[in-house]
Amino acid sequence: MNAAPNLLFLFSDQQRPDTLGCAGQPAVQTPHLDALAARSLCFERAYCAEPICTPSRAALLTGLWPHTTGVTVNDRPLPAAARTIAELLPAGRTCAYNGKWHLGDEIFPQHGFTHWTSVSDGYRDGYSRPEHLARMSDYHHYLLGEGFRPQHEFRGAMTFRANQSARLPLPHAKPMFQARAAARFIREQRGRPFVAYVSFIEPHRPYYSPLDHLYPPERVPVGPEFRRRPDEDVALVKRLLHEHYLRRGTLDDQDLTTDAGCRRLRSSYLGMCTLVDRAVGEILAALDDTGQRDRTVVVYTSDHGDLAGDHGIWGKNVTYEASVRVPLIIHVPGAAPRRIAAPVSHIDLVPTLLEWLGAEAPGHLPGVSRAREWTGGPAADDGDVFFEFEGEDGLPKRGPDSPFPAAWHDRIRGPWRSVVTRDGWKLNLSPTDRSELFDLNADPTEARNLLDDPAQAGRVRDLAARIRAWQRRTGDRAELPRGA
Repeated sequence: MNAAPNLLFLFSDQQRPDTLGCAGQPAVQTPHLDALAARSLCFERAYCAEPICTPSRAALLTGLWPHTTGVTVNDRPLPAAARTIAELLPAGRTCAYNGKWHLGDEIFPQHGFTHWTSVSDGYRDGYSRPEHLARMSDYHHYLLGEGFRPQHEFRGAMTFRANQSARLPLPHAKPMFQARAAARFIREQRGRPFVAYVSFIEPHRPYYSPLDHLYPPERVPVGPEFRRRPDEDVALVKRLLHEHYLRRGTLDDQDLTTDAGCRRLRSSYLGMCTLVDRAVGEILAALDDTGQRDRTVVVYTSDHGDLAGDHGIWGKNVTYEASVRVPLIIHVPGAAPRRIAAPVSHIDLVPTLLEWLGAEAPGHLPGVSRAREWTGGPAADDGDVFFEFEGEDGLPKRGPDSPFPAAWHDRIRGPWRSVVTRDGWKLNLSPTDRSELFDLNADPTEARNLLDDPAQAGRVRDLAARIRAWQRRTGDRAELPRGA
């Protein structure tokens, strides 16, 4: 590899791993990501650090666990002391950030990224200075220049909220605006090393886009868990969320109580995945046009997944595989393409990328570089993957109008800590809800909780001990159930 490679880090928001043709879903049109995958490392079981936006994004950028940075819930700013990869690299690279940030002061350059393309004015409540409210995003100004007019007042300004901008014609869709900006940056940097992070909001809700009608709803791929009520022996939070969406009745103008309505939502979700793929294609074309493909590490992933109607749930916020697993494709110049079946963690990306970029990972990072292992070296002994969730964001609201008992709200808001082993076992521990053990080999849809199976008592103790050891190593003080 070139001594000073570039890094192009592309990531979507809320994309489950089975939304790519290269992941075995030929019904979904993702030709650009499929082509990237054909010459890259493709990971079959990649896990985020926490299945919610802000904490996962902080982990992707810093290589630190959410409980380490303190960014454990949404809309919490990234502390100055939590250094991103842009701040860990030695001087000499131009570092750009393009798209959704969701880590405080949304539209302002920070944390080592000197070039900034902002796309959202929906986080104005989180600005650190009142005078910041006078500024609007780059995408806002682009839309004004194209003759569009904002329809939503927010914190003293008219803004383009997601439910307006998502319905704009394809050339003006947010991912296409981002792609053009990213392509310009890549062309401007020809011959100079760069780091570029491009963060798409799609396929996060609202579930509509210019490609809403690309996939006939009756033909969208679904599995046996689609709309299926969770069994009584799994965590209460999963059963409560299923009931919550049924009681809600509609989501983005679709009827959640019918198969047809849920299929239309899934169809729109897949259309958004294809929209992101088209934007990725334009960005990758800029790499090829400038002759920089063979000196650029390219990453494609997502901050977390989306149930997209599986188990009757929409969004993330739970420990289901569709919520915590993500796509992960990495093109490493000079490395042979290969598929990696072992579970891997987002937490190892920063130290691995630092090694590929010729920099040394600082000692405070809890993850390790997998650069040699992932490009064909011997597998490491530490094959377990961990993730966490604080159990608050995205859950049904408390209060007198809630249809659920107050005690249920208390139970579902406890923390979760989980481990997934290389041989396919998964333990989810909660001090307030029902813990779970799943055999992902025999039960990939997590329908049967084996926690109380006497034959698995030793396995539960062993996996719980691994979680506690991980907590000690990483300084995690979340309380876990006694006896497990």
